[in-house]
Amino acid sequence: IDRRKAYLFVLNGKKVKSAYGDSAISLKQKLIPDKDFSKTKMVEGKSAYPGLIKGKVFVFNWGSKDFNKQIANMPEGAVLVAGQTRPSLMPAIRKASAIVTDEGGITSHAAIVSRELKIPCLIGTEYATKIFKTGDLVEVDANKGIASIEV
Repeated sequence: IDRRKAYLFVLNGKKVKSAYGDSAISLKQKLIPDKDFSKTKMVEGKSAYPGLIKGKVFVFNWGSKDFNKQIANMPEGAVLVAGQTRPSLMPAIRKASAIVTDEGGITSHAAIVSRELKIPCLIGTEYATKIFKTGDLVEVDANKGIASIEV
């Protein structure tokens, strides 16, 4: 069960070290400290489908146990921010006015679905889920490949 929480391989020269659970999380923090995003108000990514949208953010957390409750609580017209999208997230995607993901390329699920549904979409932003919080008012300019918090 600890491996579901986190699993890490570290290759250093010819040595391989593996860790899982809390020790994997601790080792990752030592090797790659978290960045401070407290003053960051904008992300850049690749545009999967163009458009300009202003709306309130809904951050979807894949690690949460209340998956269906999150989808039910997402307001119609919200900007969906997620690490990535998958087919099981389609009920939320259909409610979204825009999609912003940390991961993904032009053939990712978010990219394909956004083109099909004609929803402005930014993919591969890396840190959107760390910068944007549920309720933030953002402008997603998928024409330019940026999303920013409105001040």
